[in-house]
This record gives sequence, structure tokens and C-alpha cells, in this order.
Amino acid sequence: MSSVAIIGAGDLGGTIAHTLAARDRINEIRLVDDASDVAAGKALDIRQSCSIERSDTRLTTSGDLAMAIGADVVVMADAAGPRPAEWNGEVGLARLRRLLDQDRDAVVVCAGASQRGLMQQAVRDGAAERCRLIGSAPRALASAVRAIVALEADCAARDVTLSVLGLPPHATVVTWGSATIATAPLASVLSDQAIGRLKARVPHLWPPGPFGLASAASDLCEAIAGSRGRPTFSCFVAVDQRPTAAVLATLVKVGSTGVREHVVPSLSPGEQVEFDDARARA
Repeated sequence: MSSVAIIGAGDLGGTIAHTLAARDRINEIRLVDDASDVAAGKALDIRQSCSIERSDTRLTTSGDLAMAIGADVVVMADAAGPRPAEWNGEVGLARLRRLLDQDRDAVVVCAGASQRGLMQQAVRDGAAERCRLIGSAPRALASAVRAIVALEADCAARDVTLSVLGLPPHATVVTWGSATIATAPLASVLSDQAIGRLKARVPHLWPPGPFGLASAASDLCEAIAGSRGRPTFSCFVAVDQRPTAAVLATLVKVGSTGVREHVVPSLSPGEQVEFDDARARA
């Protein structure tokens, strides 16, 4: 039985729980928050919508972090409260350490747009095994870029293929050179001026909103839990095994133990320079 534990019942955590439940590919969702009454209220609302969405996903809630032990995937989201905030900084690192002290085999998905720094600190402190710590926000950004390309090209976003790498927002590398629209090279469909306009808009797409972040995190959870295929994802990951390894967006394939393969992106010479620069900044 596949299971996902979501740490935090804030706006992002609740949206991830609802997205996963509506898709009905994960058997059990555990929503964990110190404000257990808030988590229980959101879970009740989601459960009441499941009959409409024809979902049989089981939802459980708790205020105890131990509820996450044994889940196929653990998602770091955001704490409930008047001002929901993504797990980050020393508070987020302490929560992540507590989680990993209880379950060293946990595969952790950091769903927030601001959590690359948390991942970097956890990797360099040795708090987390690198292959088991993955940030899903770059996938949400890639989806947003596909959406604006589709508007420019007057096509469906699902027909656009591209990847996002680097350090969003200011060192974002989009694979414009290998991007396609319905299998045709993007450069053969859009003018240089149109592509220039798109490039100028990319930094303003960061950070993605909760729906985009939730969809990206849900995709990654389903792939790790084995309820869908093994596609390639744009994700924040540690790019090598050095103690000072940089965490930045690159292409990976995932499995039950986290990152199972780093995929070499297809970059033009200019994009390679941009990616190397982003790596040096990280």
C-alpha cells in the first residue's frame, strides 16, 4: 500500500493532500501538523469531496511527527497558522532532523519554492542522505514556462517540451535550444522576438503558486511510490557527493530510494555556460 506523509497542514500542505487524494493513485495520506485540529479539519473537507471525485484515498491526521515513520514519501510543506510558512531556516532544519532521526530511510520531497536553502544546509550538515532529499519546485516552474510558451504559440501546454535547470529565479536555465512544440523545434515555431519575450518573463514566474507546487510535488510522490512511470523530472538535488555539494535544479529519475539516476541535460553551448555559472553560485 503506497503512503505519503505531509509535514504541515498550511496552504501548501493542504493543497498537496487534496491533489493527491483527487488523483487517487496513493492509498494513504498522512497529514501531520502541530495544529492537529487544523489538519483534521482539512482532512475532513478533503474526505467529504472524495465521493464527488471518485477517490478512495485514506486520510489520517496527527500532531505527532512519528506518524510519518514508514511512509513511502515524506513531504516538507508548510505549517498551519494565521500566516502559513514553508518549513525553512533553523526551524525547518530542526524539523527535518527530527524526522530523519526517527526514519533514516525516509525519502523527503521539499515542496516549497523557498526550500533549496534548507536542502543545502541539510546536505552540508550531513543531516540527510543526498539521494533521499529532492526539491520539486523546479518542476512547477517548468510547467509555468510551458504555459506561457503555449500562450505565445497558441497551442496546448501539454504539447510543449522543455526543462528548467539552475537556480531560479535569477540564474534559471531553460532548455530553449532543445525545446519542442508538438515535436517541432521551438525555434521553428516562434520568432526570435517571441522567444526573447518569453525569456524576459521567466524570472517573474518564480515563485510558483500553491497549486503548481502541489501538482509538482504530487507527481514526484507518485513516481517515488511507484504508482506511475519513471519520467524525468526537473528537481533541486545535490549534484555530486562532495561535502560541499551544490543543490540546484537539474534532471533526475527517481525510484523508491529517491534519486536513482542523474540525467545529463541537452544544452546549447550558451545554456551550458549559464548552467555552469549557476552551479558556481550555489
